[in-house]
Amino acid sequence: MVRSWGRYIEAKFIYETVVGCPGSPSLMIQATLAENMGRTAGWLSRLKGAYEFALKFIEHLEENPDPYVQNHFKIR
Repeated sequence: MVRSWGRYIEAKFIYETVVGCPGSPSLMIQATLAENMGRTAGWLSRLKGAYEFALKFIEHLEENPDPYVQNHFKIR
C-alpha cells in the first residue's frame, strides 16, 4: 500500500511539473525532468498517464455518483 501511495505522489509531481497546475504553466519538459530524476522518459510517461487516468476517473465518479455510495458515505 505504501508503494502505491508513493507512486501516486510521484505521478502527481510529474504531472504538475510537465503539464502544469491550474493557473500556472509547466515548469519543464518531460525529457528534462526524466534526465534530472535519473529515469527514462517512458517511465515518466507511464506515471503521467496513470495520473491523467486518475483525474478522469475522479471526474467521472463526481459526474455519475453511485446511489449506494451517496447514501452510506458522506464526505461533506
